[in-house]
Amino acid sequence: MTAWVDEVAADDAPIVKLLRDAGAVFYCQTNAPQTLMWLETSNNVTGRTLNPLNRDLSPGGSSGGESALVRFFGSPIGLAADGGGSIRGPAAFTGCVGLKATATRIPHTGSKAPMKGYDSTPYAVGPICRSVRDNVYFMETIIGLKPWTSEPYVSPLPWRPAAPPSASNKITIGVYTDDGVVRPHPPVVSAISRLAAALARHAEFEVIPWTPFDHGRGYDVCRQLYYLDGGAVNAALMAAAGEPVLELSAWVVSSDVVRRRSIEEMWALNTARDAFRQEYFDHWRRGRGDGALRVPTVLLGPCAPAAAPRHGTAKYWAYTAVFNLLDYPACALPTGLAVDPADPAHARDAAYAPRRNEFDASAAALYRDHGPEGYAGAPLSVQLVGRRWDDEVVMRAAAAVEAVVKEGI
Repeated sequence: MTAWVDEVAADDAPIVKLLRDAGAVFYCQTNAPQTLMWLETSNNVTGRTLNPLNRDLSPGGSSGGESALVRFFGSPIGLAADGGGSIRGPAAFTGCVGLKATATRIPHTGSKAPMKGYDSTPYAVGPICRSVRDNVYFMETIIGLKPWTSEPYVSPLPWRPAAPPSASNKITIGVYTDDGVVRPHPPVVSAISRLAAALARHAEFEVIPWTPFDHGRGYDVCRQLYYLDGGAVNAALMAAAGEPVLELSAWVVSSDVVRRRSIEEMWALNTARDAFRQEYFDHWRRGRGDGALRVPTVLLGPCAPAAAPRHGTAKYWAYTAVFNLLDYPACALPTGLAVDPADPAHARDAAYAPRRNEFDASAAALYRDHGPEGYAGAPLSVQLVGRRWDDEVVMRAAAAVEAVVKEGI
């Protein structure tokens, strides 16, 4: 926001203090999008951040500056935050590893954001790194400093390392390639299918098919909750400074689901959120529902419809945002594969008829128009998701998946 460009914080945020106490050295500030509410990174102060692997693509947002720097080996650990995918998207789009933990495990007070006090969809502070090991190191270090002793909202929950998987201690992974609303591009579907097949060949994994629960409804609740003021606070900040409103800032509040809500409407939306949480929890507990319980330990699916978005196109966040609404821990990590125009599995699907919603039509048109050539070199990543408070379980699974990836899939 240009209105804040000259402001200097009077003190470090609690998470920054903890990191300094642990020996971290801060040496630069990275880029973020106007209003923070994009899955890309561009603003009127420092401009657009590009993906280090293909400059026609975005490194994601809102923590796109962090993911670009870490991917460039400019920093071992990036400090990021995630309210709709802002850790996982950037990590996925640059081939890094990023964890959105359960929201109250890492302090987030002291941050600068327009809508202070908003908590209808919880956001989480967390790391973007180049390995699962480094993400776990970040979590162990910060939680080991007992942040709940100085921050009353932080959960007093020590880091609880999970035992590594084995043939007698399997990780059951529920795999999906499509949320039923927007079908991902062919390279994303192919990468998940190849990874699932590789995991199934290892005795420590049980791979089962998974059907996501009503992600369209969850995303609809998310989008209504994001801007309960109809975008008024952001608009006022930009107007006061005479700042041009960028395209994605305008788009995110232009939907017919975004408007100023009354207090009663906010209560109703929070009630809808809580109902969705209960129903998703029950859906997970039922497992496959085929007579054999087979409840997933974690879910494995896409982070986004595209391997990485072309600039100005990241408008569907449900693959990540639904898990913010649920407050489920989720980790993005690379498969070791990338979009390859020579791979037949990455070719356009000329026969695909988009579903009757704007998001699927847009995603399909982008791949029809640009094909694998337009996304060449973009890393193909996945998202591992666990139930609330199962952060350690997610990272145990991520480490085991990463080991399979290193063998080659």
